[in-house]
Amino acid sequence: MMCRATGWKRATVLGSKRLHAAALLVAAASFAFAGSVFAQEPPRAGQVFGDWRFDCAAVTEERSQCRLTQTMVTGESRKAVAQLSLAPGRDGGLTLSALLPLGLSIPAGVRVAVDDQDEITLDLERCVRAGCIAGHKLLVEEIATLRSGTVINIKFDAAAGRMIALAGSLSGISAGLDATGWDR
Repeated sequence: MMCRATGWKRATVLGSKRLHAAALLVAAASFAFAGSVFAQEPPRAGQVFGDWRFDCAAVTEERSQCRLTQTMVTGESRKAVAQLSLAPGRDGGLTLSALLPLGLSIPAGVRVAVDDQDEITLDLERCVRAGCIAGHKLLVEEIATLRSGTVINIKFDAAAGRMIALAGSLSGISAGLDATGWDR
């Protein structure tokens, strides 16, 4: 009788150790899976998402302003003409901004279109030494259009009356937005 009891106790102890080890293994695997799905590392400054780059600039010692950017160039000369950026707005949401060269025609405004969709007018905000800044707070459907688009077109008139049209790529914009979580 004693052997049976000892054998039973030994089997119970071994069985509970195995069960405990299996439970730990399942818990660890679940945690690792959940961590990979839910806890994504934030993007690093300089990280590239297709044709977009994640950049940050210090605003104060404690705070920085980050954005996804793309420099738009002219066709043949490959000269940088404008820079598009996508960043969280001051009051929430996302803002699409353009840094354009000085000497643009203010009354003509700045227009942006994704693929062959309707144009969005960017509001001219101010001009600084680097150029003029125009922006637009994006609606949810405009963000979806950016995510699903392939080309972003920007048009503005130079002060001399010549229209300037540039085409940029939306390759990587969805990956950049996913990494930042700005449109969640």
